[in-house]
Amino acid sequence: FVIFIKYFDHTHGGNSPQGDGEPQPGAGEVKLIDFKVSVFEAITIFAVAYGFNYNVPPFYAELDIKTPKRMMQCIAISFPIITITYLAAGIAGYAMFGSDIADPKYGGNILKLYPKTDILAGIARIGLFPALALSFPVLAVGLRLVLHRLITMLYLKVKYGSEGLTETQ
Repeated sequence: FVIFIKYFDHTHGGNSPQGDGEPQPGAGEVKLIDFKVSVFEAITIFAVAYGFNYNVPPFYAELDIKTPKRMMQCIAISFPIITITYLAAGIAGYAMFGSDIADPKYGGNILKLYPKTDILAGIARIGLFPALALSFPVLAVGLRLVLHRLITMLYLKVKYGSEGLTETQ
């Protein structure tokens, strides 16, 4: 939300957020279409945004009404919200700093374009830690379930031999 607030905040008075010689809001070139090979770097961003496919079974198990139709309704509601949020933040950041955001010095991180003294950007920087730290367990649920099943199957095979395992185990 900081990107949206800063985009509509016109109190910077044309001064660079980083100081002299650094990018200024609106100073970078903005192109409607600029296709380069580096555009494929965005795939990783969207892969993380939509990277819950391996967590669908645990999420499905959490539903009160466990039907494929209900799961698709949840996905139909969540995907547009995710898409709109990512696109809006990206467009606002790009509209604000233009091509300067792609400078390797900033690594595409719009928060690096704001001075360390900017309180709102500082709050956003601090907010990134819990957002990332708390999203990791959600991403790891699928891995944990697969590892648990694998270790259990290996343990049973060692303990009882292959004849002790059935297909349902």
